[in-house]
Amino acid sequence: MTTMRRPAATPLMVMVMTSAALLHAVAAQAVMSINEPWMRIAPDGRNAEIFLNLRSSEPLELSSADSFAARHTTLVTAAGPTRSIPLAANDVVALKPGESRIRLQGLVRRIRLGEFVPLTLFLRDAKGAEQRVFVNAEVRLRSPTEDEATGHAHGSDAAGHTHPPGMRQHDHAAGKGSRRP
Repeated sequence: MTTMRRPAATPLMVMVMTSAALLHAVAAQAVMSINEPWMRIAPDGRNAEIFLNLRSSEPLELSSADSFAARHTTLVTAAGPTRSIPLAANDVVALKPGESRIRLQGLVRRIRLGEFVPLTLFLRDAKGAEQRVFVNAEVRLRSPTEDEATGHAHGSDAAGHTHPPGMRQHDHAAGKGSRRP
């Protein structure tokens, strides 16, 4: 009886097979673009809403969100609470006031303007595979775009210029750039 020997796996073969498996796993996830994440606290200070712009390379749905800053997190549309928010491939989906957004209920502590609140977004593809994306949302009164358009950025003048502490606005306008004594 003849016995056949199976060739031993060389380190190169193992590396190639491992790389191929990793590339397949990475290729299965959509590429996400998230910009302008911000959070507005409700007047009562106990609830908040998060807004941002999402774009995905593949069709996905935002299936839920979570933050340690609140007891409950809900996806909301203009019609009310929803189970998910669809994301078409390569389209920007804007979560904004009065439309689709993320609601945080029962904030666990007082959150101040300018803080960044961590948030986890859970996205699901058509096959049910889940992807988690971590986001930090800045606590603001308005969106970054609104502040930029109206010149209301913190520490800036009506022209949108930022002034170092002690610099007088009229000195800047005159080109002096001097500091207060």
